[in-house]
Amino acid sequence: DKEDKKNKEVNKDNKETEEKTKKEDDKKKKLEVNSSKGSEINDNIKEVSQENKNSISNNLSQAPVSSGKKSMQDIKVNNRIMGPIDELRYFNLKNFRRLSSEPTEAFAKIKDKIDLLAKESYEKKIEGIQAWRENPLNKLYHQISIESLNKSKPISEVLKQRQENDMDYLSSEELKALVAFNKSYMF
Repeated sequence: DKEDKKNKEVNKDNKETEEKTKKEDDKKKKLEVNSSKGSEINDNIKEVSQENKNSISNNLSQAPVSSGKKSMQDIKVNNRIMGPIDELRYFNLKNFRRLSSEPTEAFAKIKDKIDLLAKESYEKKIEGIQAWRENPLNKLYHQISIESLNKSKPISEVLKQRQENDMDYLSSEELKALVAFNKSYMF
């Protein structure tokens, strides 16, 4: 009996030892797996940081977004070559205000363009005047006039509303100069 008890105790001790070693082996395996995953994660982090470094160095020529500057990719060049007739046809409020701060001076410059066309030929002058009538600046004038008539409001009030609503508008001086200019080229 005593031997049986000793054998049982030895077997029990052996089992406990085996279980302990098995648990330790499992822990080691888990650590190995975790460490291999950790090294994979570290490798991934290194790859991502290398990609970031490469993309940063590739983007050095571009202005940072927060600087408010346009990068070279944002600037588009209009390769369209425009003659004097096309200039008159696509003339807008922005271009008009760039010519001069005084509306009468700006219209004098536009008149010079039409006079240059007249020197080439009468047909070119007529074509230039027709192009002028189709341009965005004249269309804006027509929109303002139609808006004034439809709402039964004075033009000055329509101009004021358009200005308050951040819409394109003409000042009263610009409008008077435009009307006078258009009158001079009626036919």
